[in-house]
Amino acid sequence: MSTLDYNYTSHDVDSFEASLQEAELICSEYCLDNAAYWISIRNISAYKHSEAFQPLSLYQTQYELSLPRLNRQEYSHYQLAKKAFHLRDFTHAYSLLKGYTTHKLRFLRLYSLYLMGERDRAEEMNDILGKCENPLAPNNFLLEIVDELSESDTKSELDAFSLYLYGVALLRRKQLFTAAQVLIRSVKKYPYNWSAWLELGMLLQDQTMYDQLSRLLHDQMKGNMMKNFFLAHVAIRLRLPRCVLNDAMAPLLPYFAKSPYLMTLNALAFYENKDYTQSRALFEAIRKHYPTRIKGLEIYSNLLYIQKDIQELSVLAMYCVKVDRFRPETCCILEFDQSIEWFKRALQLDRSFHWIWALLGHNYINIKNIDAAIECYHRAIKGDGADYRTCHALGQAYQLKNLDSVAVEPYERAVKIKSDDAEVWTSLMECHNILGNMEKRKHCLMMIRQCKEPEGPMAIVELARLYDKMGDIEEATQHYMKAHEHLEFEDAFAETCLYLANTFIAQKDFITAQKYITNASVLSYPYHETAQKLLKRMDSGQ
Repeated sequence: MSTLDYNYTSHDVDSFEASLQEAELICSEYCLDNAAYWISIRNISAYKHSEAFQPLSLYQTQYELSLPRLNRQEYSHYQLAKKAFHLRDFTHAYSLLKGYTTHKLRFLRLYSLYLMGERDRAEEMNDILGKCENPLAPNNFLLEIVDELSESDTKSELDAFSLYLYGVALLRRKQLFTAAQVLIRSVKKYPYNWSAWLELGMLLQDQTMYDQLSRLLHDQMKGNMMKNFFLAHVAIRLRLPRCVLNDAMAPLLPYFAKSPYLMTLNALAFYENKDYTQSRALFEAIRKHYPTRIKGLEIYSNLLYIQKDIQELSVLAMYCVKVDRFRPETCCILEFDQSIEWFKRALQLDRSFHWIWALLGHNYINIKNIDAAIECYHRAIKGDGADYRTCHALGQAYQLKNLDSVAVEPYERAVKIKSDDAEVWTSLMECHNILGNMEKRKHCLMMIRQCKEPEGPMAIVELARLYDKMGDIEEATQHYMKAHEHLEFEDAFAETCLYLANTFIAQKDFITAQKYITNASVLSYPYHETAQKLLKRMDSGQ
């Protein structure tokens, strides 16, 4: 039985709903806008959301009532500092709250100081891959923040939000174990700060760590649904098996089935498993129900690119430009000649968007700037060590420079993350073949044959290509035949028909070959012409 095999009661759900309503106010009060926005999206799709309810005021919330009341001077300074903070005048917000140690005022003062450091750091890193870029630029205020919060923590003076900021500062200073302890304390004290959960998730690197934390959360936060949202998020980030994601999501679906967040997680899970048909259907449903939601569409655009649906990709790009051309996701989707500059612009908007580094690397590969591509892939992996696709791309980039021995490490890292991906095993096998490591080549071949059958016709076509590349014509033919009846896209359908026609002509099975030639002959240029040439070849008996 899974550690998350827990059925929430109606009391748990009602309590969670009430807590979410409070959390939206509280996170906004603490200027944690991303957390408040995440909660607002949850509230839209919440259980019984259509029923009438009495809106709360901040000062009726349990969390606010648990804190000491502010005096008039503290209240006035805090309100002005909040206004300055939302205008991104972090220096003014910090100076307004200097000397105050009340929970909220200390948090906003140090949070403003932290963002001052991040702003200065971003300026040093702004020249993406340029001469003036300093990718190792530090936040010069981290030590000051850690010192003050550490001293207050020894006196048990920190609330959940100050613990969150303390954990963030420790994490940025690479004090990972202490950061994990502090962030767990923060989410236990106040479970509804999504920003704290996200920072905690960045500390998990593999399924062993995931399982350990899931057991801890199950024991200590049994009736709280936030842990399920968190574990579902981490399961996707770490590319864990689908059953792990299902365990985390199953208790949530009866109440949040239409949540755009959970729908996006499901779409990403299908994408990672190469079931592009199911993934596409979910992304299209998200666009239908939430037409101005852009988050996640950079993955959808890559899916369309894989399926070679250029027309729909162009429609998506125009749609995203209309909604918000300055979102990093939009910059990823735009396909112009100057796409490298668009990816750099996306990084300037959000340097934590690690997916962009991988896309930028792909673009450098296209223009034959392999060294720049390798640097981009390294930065992508540094931000998201569980991205097996980028590890695979890094290995391929090294091979383009004939550094086959160096390529082995990222390939091995990729298969460790995604052991059932035949494409990555094939790349590693070819690498060992070049290096003369025959025993390791045999092991890779054995692992390829053990890989599970992919879901969806496009994934089966990919596997057919791999078998053809390996010289296993029989397996390639079987997989192309399996995909043939279910393909919806002309390019893949044409590839399948023409491959099978060539194969059966070579085997002198002209009746079967005729069937596939006929299917290809009704397609557009150049497939129709290729089919006609095959027909002439067959008629001549060659």
